Amino acid sequence: MNISARHRAIADLVTEAGTVSAAQLAEKFGVSLMTVHRDLDALQATGVLRKERGGATAMPSNVFEARLTYRKSSNTTAKSKMAEAALALVEPGMSLLVDDSSSVLGVVDHLADKAPVHVATFSLGVLSSLREVSGIKKIGIGGDYSEVYDAFLGSSTLETISSLYADISFMSGSGVTGACLYHQEDSVAAVKRAMLEVSQRRYVLLDSTKFERTALHKVAPLAQFDGVITDLSDAALVQQLRNEGVTLLQV
Repeated sequence: MNISARHRAIADLVTEAGTVSAAQLAEKFGVSLMTVHRDLDALQATGVLRKERGGATAMPSNVFEARLTYRKSSNTTAKSKMAEAALALVEPGMSLLVDDSSSVLGVVDHLADKAPVHVATFSLGVLSSLREVSGIKKIGIGGDYSEVYDAFLGSSTLETISSLYADISFMSGSGVTGACLYHQEDSVAAVKRAMLEVSQRRYVLLDSTKFERTALHKVAPLAQFDGVITDLSDAALVQQLRNEGVTLLQV
């Protein structure tokens, strides 16, 4: 197995398992621990995974977001319920602006029932999901491609978003602290803030695990959204958020 193939195999294995030790990787691929650490350094540099003591993980931290492949496989029941609630807000003829999050992908997968609609996105995954769906006008927002997010980011993306206006935007985030939405990457936080500026109504989909996390870059206070679609059931936290002016749409 050449280096590129081994890197892909390591990334897939870590994504599937969540966390894998360096010793396990060395044994599986028949290479030395030193080689494994070099492989992990290279993969971490591209944002595919995160090195930790004795191995690697695909799980997010306050400065590292997980690959889309890993995020799509986590908290699927909650995401399905949130997607259903989000779809109920969409009517034929609307224009939608959606981000690259795994939560929003669940909404996109069922948009055929709401056609005709316009969907603008910087997510290659969203565009791929809609490729063969009739009755939906797809508007691709370009920029610098990120493999980690399978999306386009950067100044070109921000410029294009600023030229649009949508009936509804749907997005997610990496963590909530002090009734504010946060994300690990500044470039991702920036496009989410731009989405808020050009949308008539704004909704954020957050499963309950997001309220247990922190992240580095502030997106916006949750009170700026027309609704937070969530499976959150902690009564004390729910009341605290409502006291902060947050509109919760619980599923």
